[in-house]
Amino acid sequence: MKIVYRRATLEDASPVARVHCASWRSTYPGLIPDHVIDAWADIERRTDGWRRIINERPETLWLAARDGEVVGFADGGVARVPNDGMAGQLFGIYLLATAQRSGIGRELVSRVFSDLRKAGLGSARVEVLKGNLPAIRFYESLGARLIRDALFEMMGESMIELVYGWDELPRVDGGHD
Repeated sequence: MKIVYRRATLEDASPVARVHCASWRSTYPGLIPDHVIDAWADIERRTDGWRRIINERPETLWLAARDGEVVGFADGGVARVPNDGMAGQLFGIYLLATAQRSGIGRELVSRVFSDLRKAGLGSARVEVLKGNLPAIRFYESLGARLIRDALFEMMGESMIELVYGWDELPRVDGGHD
């Protein structure tokens, strides 16, 4: 099974939304209330959102496709406010459960980090839901350090996210530039 990495196009909005929703449904039970997952992981709303992002936002969005099917994506760009002193941000990385722990995530992050460096953004932050241990371990394996935790609300539910950061973007092994 060959993995192809490529930048997203407008036609990819639906496959990206499918991966995003499936990942939420497999990752967040027990961390986010079911009613929030069900409301958030609406394929039509997510497709509309990704269509808008792909069409309007200048940030990078990389896809991984296995046998022609999108199995993961990662996107990043200029850090949102607050930026915790970091110029760039890894906005998200989501993979289908069947694509996890296969090196796909590392390659996707490598491509996002390469784009951030090319844009002159030498540092980056990422937000991860407290309790999402696989994601926390993944970011730590890439050299991220914990910056702080932050309380946030989603659909009336209070949750805690952890903010991790890289003071200098690493060259992820196997990565390209």
